[in-house]
Amino acid sequence: MTERISTVTRVTEHTEVKVVLRIAGSGQAAIQTGVPFLDHMLALFAHHGTFDLEVAARSNETYSSSLLEDVAFCLGLALDKALGDRQGIARSGHAFAPAEESLVRAVADISGQSFLVYRVRASPALPGAADPAAVEVFWTAFVSQARLNLHIEQLYGGEGLPVLEAVFRAASRALSDACRVP
Repeated sequence: MTERISTVTRVTEHTEVKVVLRIAGSGQAAIQTGVPFLDHMLALFAHHGTFDLEVAARSNETYSSSLLEDVAFCLGLALDKALGDRQGIARSGHAFAPAEESLVRAVADISGQSFLVYRVRASPALPGAADPAAVEVFWTAFVSQARLNLHIEQLYGGEGLPVLEAVFRAASRALSDACRVP
């Protein structure tokens, strides 16, 4: 089995993004996007999935939904590249993650086909964060480039930051489970 690490860079008219992902990491994260909400979610992704993740991103706009989508695009592509031919991996994984009164389930199948089911109640706008609907856009972009199926469902609970934290925790744990070499 190779080291399972990849680097992806994307430069557009509005954004510059560089992602370095090590699948079998220790949960270390070095994240700088200029968007505190996104930095926090990506740090949770790295920690709970035990991925080593470096993200350097910037946008020429005050808040850019393009930045969030481009980071997700690069993260998904980095995962796809790091998996290589995907031989010998568990392929499917699942996880539950609580955060305060909310519980989220995520199920992943690294099938080579992209499909997202996202059933999470829309949260109110958070200070310094993206439109909560942008979180679904994030996962859609990620899944399209990672070439996998991902089902994320809020089983119960409230809205706001806790449920979004649970989304990133559960998704990263399910993906880590699917990426493991049994």
